[in-house]
Amino acid sequence: MKKLFIILLITSIWVIPSFTQCAIDDADPGISGTTIANNCMNGTTTLFVNWTMLSQDFVATAPAGSWGIKIQMPATQVISVSSAANVSIASKFTWYFDSANNFLRGISNLDVNFGEAETVEVLIEGLSLVPCGSPALISTSIEIYANLPPPLGVPGSIPCPQAFNNLTIDDIKSSTAGVDVALPLELTKFALTTSDCDYVLLSWETANEINNYGFEIERRAGEKGNFKSIGFVKASESLVNTKSYAFNDDLLNVQNVNNLYYRLKQIDMDGKFTYSRTISSTRDCYKDIELNLSPNPAITNINIDFNGFKGDVDIKILSSDGKLVKSFTTNGRLPYDLSLLELNGGVYTLSAKANNTYITKRFIKID
Repeated sequence: MKKLFIILLITSIWVIPSFTQCAIDDADPGISGTTIANNCMNGTTTLFVNWTMLSQDFVATAPAGSWGIKIQMPATQVISVSSAANVSIASKFTWYFDSANNFLRGISNLDVNFGEAETVEVLIEGLSLVPCGSPALISTSIEIYANLPPPLGVPGSIPCPQAFNNLTIDDIKSSTAGVDVALPLELTKFALTTSDCDYVLLSWETANEINNYGFEIERRAGEKGNFKSIGFVKASESLVNTKSYAFNDDLLNVQNVNNLYYRLKQIDMDGKFTYSRTISSTRDCYKDIELNLSPNPAITNINIDFNGFKGDVDIKILSSDGKLVKSFTTNGRLPYDLSLLELNGGVYTLSAKANNTYITKRFIKID
């Protein structure tokens, strides 16, 4: 097993500078503690950030949108989050995830009065935990720091400096916790490339593989929802130390989604597993062109139209179980009258590629 040591998380609490729209006050939001769970849960652990609204005068109100919390993931991306949905408890904040810079930012969405407090919980991905009681192989630490001035253009923020006497003494905290982990390999590369809107090619490289069974590839379509398995790549039997892998995700059945998220589930010979960091692909495949099918349901023929688009369109007809039953090109003939006489009754999906744009729609064939 390959041992990993030291992961750094940086968290900041910040106050947004302001003008004249807030009453003069003495609010002092601060971090009262941070911890990391030492649970034995496959692939994930939890970061806890405790904040409290203080005041030297024991009376204060921080208006909604006037302050927030930033949680920075480590640059190594050994551990990470995949979206704002990783924040499971934070009722007084609206959360945003910057995937390019790998950090979460929470904007206060309610007025907060003196004495109010909350524990923010963040699900951290990328760990494969072994039974409790094993030696702590990962040491994690968190630094809370003041970040003034904050970045401009943060959605939901308002300026309000006169409401704050934000003392930096409670903006800096640190915490360490041992998390049991065993890594059967080093994932030295995980990347993707795309070709128009046809497919996403995933590629990754490993080093020092020990008892590796293989990789399950998981995909999530859109910002919300769950990851789903889309394939499996068995571990290489090559004797070289550095091994390369690839998986092609055919996007034929991915409907009306531009943002795709991928991760690897590396499975050990004994069934233990670990998740890689999440990577994403942003496409521009579903806009401007609208697909119209009529009549729907249809008996003998169906008319295909794209709101006046007159170029060539590649058409594929898929059965309800995803099998290709017919494909053709319109050769500029739009609207296109498609005969359905050779199809059995049922539900079908028509997938069309027009001007590097993919769009799909279902129709019903009646016998």
